Amino acid sequence: MNLRFRLPAAIGLAALFAALGWGVPSARANEAASLGDVAPRTVYLTVEDAWRLAETHHPKVRAAQRELEARERELAQRQASFSPTLTLRVIGPGLRLETGEEQAVSVSPSVGVNGGWKLPAGASVNANVSARPGTGASGSQEVSGTVTLSVPLRRTAALDPDALAVRQAEGAVEAARRRLVLAQQEARAEVLAALQALEAAAARLRLAEEALAAAQTARRVVDERLAAGAANRAEELEADLELLRAEQELAVARWSFETRRRQLLKLL
Repeated sequence: MNLRFRLPAAIGLAALFAALGWGVPSARANEAASLGDVAPRTVYLTVEDAWRLAETHHPKVRAAQRELEARERELAQRQASFSPTLTLRVIGPGLRLETGEEQAVSVSPSVGVNGGWKLPAGASVNANVSARPGTGASGSQEVSGTVTLSVPLRRTAALDPDALAVRQAEGAVEAARRRLVLAQQEARAEVLAALQALEAAAARLRLAEEALAAAQTARRVVDERLAAGAANRAEELEADLELLRAEQELAVARWSFETRRRQLLKLL
């Protein structure tokens, strides 16, 4: 499909950039759009160009994109429950008084490191390593550690709350992606319908302009005939009535064209 529509630069380009939330490309273009003191230019957009704009800026698409981003953040938070954790624990400083032949006072902290990792199967592994000063005078350190494996006995992995939350979040992400695709398809359909409505309004506007020109020509002919004495008052009134109808039709056609154009810009 190679359908194209055009917008005069003095109004169409400025309105297009305003509808998209972009700035006018230059200060001269901005001034031209406000004052209308430049030669008319035409901006052409194919249907594919309009579709690409709608798939990014259409209100439904933007809402679906925000929903998808929110669901992806929620999924990342749920998956973080299975990430390894590491905790550093410092106890102290402790004060110790040693008695004997030589009395001594020492101040030293004890350090502990805890690590944990929950597996998607429902099991969890925890390790604990701690170090503290020894009791002798040699300055040795006492290091101890434990490793714990926890496995649920009467609960399957499918019933684990964290695993269930991850699966629900994954389903929500897939549903949000489908809604985004559907919103893009609806945006394309709405843009195509708006383009067709705009083309119909433009054709009506051209016909109204031609009808007005014909009515003006007919009115001049009646004036010439009146001057020559070949026409009567009834013909003059009929020509005036046709001219008034043509002017009214042109005003309605212009309003319809501007309405269709604004509706299209809202979709882009």
